[in-house]
Amino acid sequence: MGHDPQTAPGLMEKMRGEDFVEIFTKAITAIKANQPKLTSIQVVGFCFGGRLAYLAGLEKMVNKIVSFYGAGALKPGFYQNKTVIEALCGARPNDQNLKVLAFFGNQDQSIPNSDQAQIKQALESATISYEHHEYDAGHAYYQQGRPNYSAEAAKMSKNVLDKFIV
Repeated sequence: MGHDPQTAPGLMEKMRGEDFVEIFTKAITAIKANQPKLTSIQVVGFCFGGRLAYLAGLEKMVNKIVSFYGAGALKPGFYQNKTVIEALCGARPNDQNLKVLAFFGNQDQSIPNSDQAQIKQALESATISYEHHEYDAGHAYYQQGRPNYSAEAAKMSKNVLDKFIV
């Protein structure tokens, strides 16, 4: 699905974490019904989807989370009066089955460096395996056709991603 610049901001403002968890839980239930031997799920999200990827980790079947940019991961009160990072750390502390990979552009004006540091600190404090990669690029650097697209950063991210999702 392509990025719709008119729809995305409205969705980001209207959707609550509880809405997403309800939708994701229904999807997981349907997937389990069709694939009863499935034991783990990997989730990848970009921008707002990167925030939702962290929240998907509340589901114990999710063993790998990949968040590109993770816009709003520290937005207060998004899910049960918590940030998605607080919710994830509270639900899965010391969970050796969970691994998180995050990608950021160091020129991304929408994701402050302080947010990146807070996310890293929170996940590491919760003893959740966390890998962080930052590139000399702006927001949405991975998507061809976007103003901040960076072929070099996208290629490096893809190499890391390929090794992570094995």
